[in-house]
Amino acid sequence: MYSSGTGDTTNADVSYVEQKLHLRMESQANTMFRLGAEEQIVYGSGQYDSSVSDRINADLGGVASFDGGNGSFDDSLLRSTTSTFVEISLLKGLKNRFGVDYDVIESDTVTGRQLALNHRLDYNNGGAFSVYWINNYVTGDGMPGSEINPGAGTASQIDGTATSQSNFDNSYATTLRLRHNRSRAAQFQVTLDYEIFNYKNGDSADRASVQESYEYTFWHVNGRIRKLLTLGQKAEYSKTTSLATEPEELQAYSVYASYYPTYNTLLSARLRYELDDLADTETLLTFLSAGMTFAKFQASIDYSYGRRPETSTNPDVLEHKWEAKIKKTF
Repeated sequence: MYSSGTGDTTNADVSYVEQKLHLRMESQANTMFRLGAEEQIVYGSGQYDSSVSDRINADLGGVASFDGGNGSFDDSLLRSTTSTFVEISLLKGLKNRFGVDYDVIESDTVTGRQLALNHRLDYNNGGAFSVYWINNYVTGDGMPGSEINPGAGTASQIDGTATSQSNFDNSYATTLRLRHNRSRAAQFQVTLDYEIFNYKNGDSADRASVQESYEYTFWHVNGRIRKLLTLGQKAEYSKTTSLATEPEELQAYSVYASYYPTYNTLLSARLRYELDDLADTETLLTFLSAGMTFAKFQASIDYSYGRRPETSTNPDVLEHKWEAKIKKTF
């Protein structure tokens, strides 16, 4: 990759070259064991500014904002990412995958190392019951573009701006999803999430959430079998302990219905209620939709309505939105 132009950040000429080597290997040792390894090496050199392009970004572009950077650098950088895994299938329908990732960045001005240990369990007994469980532990530096990157994405919602990437020590994240299909018509699912970020100065921030959903579908069985009506509900709860704000609890409850007059048409409605205790707000949302789907043509019209009553710290909000979509495939 070659990038050139004039950067908005530094107002300087940009001339940057980046080269990448990517190797991947997987092997099915036998019916119970599957092994794999992956190596990616990226080398970049020259003057780089992330503001040169909105669409095309260098693989090492994230380093320009590493630990408070201004989006530009004039340096030679080398990044090596090594991943290995072993997948074990001892029982029918049960898979355990264990992996290790090691990420290194080296240059004259930036150095970072990160080790990640991960585990994933998949279990399916044939469709009626399934379990998905993933665990991820990361230690080292807060690396730009890594699987868990303090200061960006999910982590920034927890720690705000109170910590920097260089202060990162370790993190742990886990997700457990249980799904039960009582029949072709009924589906029940529960998802549990927890993540915690620990820092070298002794601070920590975490978030826990739970989601529950139930859906029941009525089928039209006279002639061509198709969906006739789907009814469902969803409940969500999360609690975040942040370094930047007071602990926050969020609750949301939804009910919805989808009616299929014919095989190609749909009418749906959804009602959602949200409660944020930290912001002291209650929000009511309503969604209506009508659409049709054919092999090479799709069209829909959607309406949404939202209302958040006035509180001591927030004004009254009332929103309406209409949206029409048409898609034609040739």
